[in-house]
Formats: sequence, structure tokens, C-alpha cells
Amino acid sequence: MEKNRKQIIICAAIVACVCVISVLITYNILQQKNHLTVELYYGTFDFSEYQNVESTNKLAIIHDNDEKQGEYEMEIENTDKVETGIWKWNDDGYITLYQDDKAVANLVYMNGKYLFSDTSVEIQELKRISENAIVE
Repeated sequence: MEKNRKQIIICAAIVACVCVISVLITYNILQQKNHLTVELYYGTFDFSEYQNVESTNKLAIIHDNDEKQGEYEMEIENTDKVETGIWKWNDDGYITLYQDDKAVANLVYMNGKYLFSDTSVEIQELKRISENAIVE
């Protein structure tokens, strides 16, 4: 009887530990889902000559580490206007910026620089200002 009681207590303790570990793992996964990468860059990019985008002085690309798409913001130069939209990685390895389901620019990241994917025009070597933000 005493032996069975000890076995039951040991089994209950093991089950409790497994449950606690499962809860902690689930919590960690959920926290990671809310942990977005924010790549914030400064610079002046004259998109208008090549694509349908006005000149901007700041570009923020926001994405989950595991996702191939996200949102972006561009502050338009010399105005208070902020353009927002979504970006997606394409199979060809470049980023397409979209506004209202219309592609406005294709960018490829090479050697620390963003380039237009369809020309040799270099936008600029962009300076990363921040990396991470917690989004509730």
C-alpha cells in the first residue's frame, strides 16, 4: 500500500512537471509571436524617377522573424506625410513594396545595401537604427 502511494505521488509529480514545462513552452512561443523585428533606416531615397514612390527620408520595415511579409512605413521628405503599406518577399529573392494592392517598388538587399531589383541604381547604404520591438 505504501509502495503504491509513493508511485502515485511520483507519477503525479512527473505529470505536474510535464504540464508546467508545456505551459512555459507555449507561453514562450506566444511571446515570440508578439516579438516583431523592426528595421528602421534613415536616408533620402528618390524612388519617383524609377518607380511610383515619392522621395522619402525614413523607411521602416516591420516583420515577424519567421514571416516573408510585413508592413512598412515611409516618411515623405519635407512633409508630415507617412506612406504605409505591406511588403512581401518574392521567390526571386527581392522585396516588393505594395500600396493598395499595387506594387510600388522592388528592392533587393545585397551587402548591406538596398538596390532596385530591376536596375543597377543603388538607393543608399541604409543605416539600421533599431532592431526589435514588442507589439502587444
